[in-house]
Amino acid sequence: MHSYIRLLYDRVLRGTPLSNRFRFVSSAHCSGMAIASEPESVRQRLVDRFMSTGNTESLHLWAYNTRPVGAHWLLLAINPIREVVYYLNSVNGEWTNYQAMKDIVDL
Repeated sequence: MHSYIRLLYDRVLRGTPLSNRFRFVSSAHCSGMAIASEPESVRQRLVDRFMSTGNTESLHLWAYNTRPVGAHWLLLAINPIREVVYYLNSVNGEWTNYQAMKDIVDL
């Protein structure tokens, strides 16, 4: 997943004016398993990631693995300046099915 995202970024965005508009959240450090085992640490990683852009409006893309609830990937696009979260799920599933993820994002 990360390799594909990186390849797309390198081939499409790098060196363009849009390259500073997108940031990426590591799904390895902010997965459902990580939230289940160390929610405070995940929350702090996300806060640090969002704060690293300062007041620049950026869209943070987070590929989220739902384990331990399931083994499904979601995509969250988060704009911390506007306090907007876009939730993209390829299967019919409500974001409320992933309460731990929602709680972390809401904080």
